[in-house]
Amino acid sequence: MNGFERFMADPKKAWEERLSKRNDELFKPLTVAKPNAGHIALADLERLGVLRFMITQNIDDLHRQAGQKELAEIHGNWTLIRCLDCTTRFHGDAISLEKLPPECPRCGGLLKSDTVSFGEPIPIDVLNMCAEHSALADLVIVAGNFGDCISSGGIRTRSETAWRNFDRSKSLRVGDQTVLRR
Repeated sequence: MNGFERFMADPKKAWEERLSKRNDELFKPLTVAKPNAGHIALADLERLGVLRFMITQNIDDLHRQAGQKELAEIHGNWTLIRCLDCTTRFHGDAISLEKLPPECPRCGGLLKSDTVSFGEPIPIDVLNMCAEHSALADLVIVAGNFGDCISSGGIRTRSETAWRNFDRSKSLRVGDQTVLRR
């Protein structure tokens, strides 16, 4: 069974496992991670009106911490809890975890972490945002991704995409920058 199938088969057990791992080697670094210069630069571009929308596969919340507002997180956000029925998202602190699995305060549906589990479909609200914004884009810049992941590699645009498949073996180091060549 994949992660989503395990969650759906026994949501209470899945929540108990997740909560028991709050301080493990995966989650602990997320609690102390801070946005880097790249995150801040992208948020600055949004504030200047140059960047209109960001689509990310990152679950780390760093784009939001840097100040990004217009954002679709394809694989979710580790700080949020999402209703599987109405797709409403709540900050983790806003939901009581005394009774597991928690219920959505809006519709009574099943809540799970917003991070997309293996085998789980990308939430439809996020896919719709990505499709809407990418269809309107004049230019799409793909950074930090080689399109290996189907969830982002399959987004279609009407724009010129400033990216193609790059061969990592042909990268050239220039100071602290990496220049990628086809």
